[in-house]
Amino acid sequence: MEISTGLESFKTSPYHNIAVLDGSYSFAKDLLNKNLHNGQIVKQIKNITEKGIYAPMTRSGNYFVQLGEEGKVLAHCFAHLKYPQYFEPIVNFIWNTWEMVYGENKNSDIHPAAAWMMNNFAFLVEK
Repeated sequence: MEISTGLESFKTSPYHNIAVLDGSYSFAKDLLNKNLHNGQIVKQIKNITEKGIYAPMTRSGNYFVQLGEEGKVLAHCFAHLKYPQYFEPIVNFIWNTWEMVYGENKNSDIHPAAAWMMNNFAFLVEK
């Protein structure tokens, strides 16, 4: 989908978590008329279809998405999970423990710890 503030826009999946002004996160599909963390108001949401996948994993759980020429939007790594900030300590503990025991992932696009969590905690995922 394409999220627009009227002047600038960015593309994301419907269930990516985007930071809003009150410090919480909202699914991209639910952002209409909400203030993003940078104060801009979402004026339009368009469904679009594109190919590709982008799902970064950062230690902080967050990353910035470029919004037009100057702006940035704060997004969370945990798509499809409501209240992603509550899952950060658990995910980081599992991820770090996995890497201490098995070493860093160098063989696949999906980290084995992430695959294990997706298989065992699928009931938490919004579809």
